[in-house]
Amino acid sequence: MKILITGATGFIGFNLVSVLVEQGHRVRALVRDLGQTDRVDELRKMDVDLIEGDLKNKISLNKAVFDAEVVFHIAGVLGRFGLPDKAYFQTHVEGTKNLLDICFHSTKLKQFIFCSTVGVLGPGKKRIFTEADIYNPSNIYEKTKVEAEKLVVSFIKKGFPATIIRPGLVYGPYDLHILQMFKAIEEKKFFLIGQGKNTLHPVYIKDLIKGFLLVLNNRKAFGQIYNIAGPKIVELRYFFKAMAESMGLKLFRVRIPIWFAFLMLYPIVFLAKLFRFQPILTRSRLRFFIDSRGCSIDKAKKELDYRPRFNLEDGMKLTVDYYREKGYLK
Repeated sequence: MKILITGATGFIGFNLVSVLVEQGHRVRALVRDLGQTDRVDELRKMDVDLIEGDLKNKISLNKAVFDAEVVFHIAGVLGRFGLPDKAYFQTHVEGTKNLLDICFHSTKLKQFIFCSTVGVLGPGKKRIFTEADIYNPSNIYEKTKVEAEKLVVSFIKKGFPATIIRPGLVYGPYDLHILQMFKAIEEKKFFLIGQGKNTLHPVYIKDLIKGFLLVLNNRKAFGQIYNIAGPKIVELRYFFKAMAESMGLKLFRVRIPIWFAFLMLYPIVFLAKLFRFQPILTRSRLRFFIDSRGCSIDKAKKELDYRPRFNLEDGMKLTVDYYREKGYLK
C-alpha cells in the first residue's frame, strides 16, 4: 500500500516507518527540513519518499497526500519548557485540521489513523479509563490532543474512514526523551518525588506498532478509538526500579517530599525563565510524580486481538541494549 506518515523522524513515527518498509509498503514521509536530522538520512536509506513541508503548509500537504491510500498522522509536539501554548495548538489542532481537510477530499485515501494519547482522559487516582470515558486533560499537550481528537471524530461523522489510537507511556529504541531518566539513574542524579505509588501504563514501542498494524486496512476499526498500552499498569517506583535493574544498577533512592517540591517549583521556574536555562523541575515533571494514569486495553484485545508481548523488564532491557549500542549509556 501507499502510506503517508507525518512525524516520521520522531520516535514513534520512525519505528513505524521501519516496520512498514520491511513489510513491503511504499512509504512517504512529510518532513519539515530535509537537512535537519540524521533520521532523514536513515529514511533515505530505507528508500522512503521524502516530502519537505509541514502541517501548516497546505501546498506541501497536497503533495504529500496525493495518491496515498493510508495516512498515519503521528506528528506532535512533546512537552518542553518554555514552548508557548500556540506551538501545541498550531501542530495538534490547526495542523490536524489542515491534513483532515485535504485527506477528506482525496479520491485515493482508504484510511486515516491518528495517534493521540491516553492522557486526553487525564489523571484518575488509580482509576482505569476506557475509551468511553469523558475527556479530562490536565496540560496543554493533552488539551490540544483532545481538540485534535474532536476534529477527527467530526470527520468520522461525515463518513470519513478514520481510526484513533491512544498510546500509553511509550518507551523503546530511538526514544531520546526517556533517555534522560536512564542517564540520571546511571549518574546517580535521580531523585524520587513522593512515595512513587502513583501509577502509569507503559507500552514498549513494538507493542504500539503492533497496535497500529492491527487497525491498518481493518474496516472493523473505522470510526473507532483504541487504547494501546502494555500488559500491566505499574507504580512509578516500580517503573524506575525496572529502569535501574535493566542497567545492572540499584536505584539511588533519594526521595523529596511532595510539599518541598512544590515549594521549590516556582523559584526554579522563575529563574529558568529569567536566565533561559532548562530547569530540573517543572510543573509537568512534578505532575508525573504525583498523577496516576491507567487505561483498559480490553476493547483492543476483543476487537483487534491485540496482545502486548513485552513486559516491562524485557522492554527495558531491549531499550538499554539500544542506548548502549549507540553510546548513550555506558
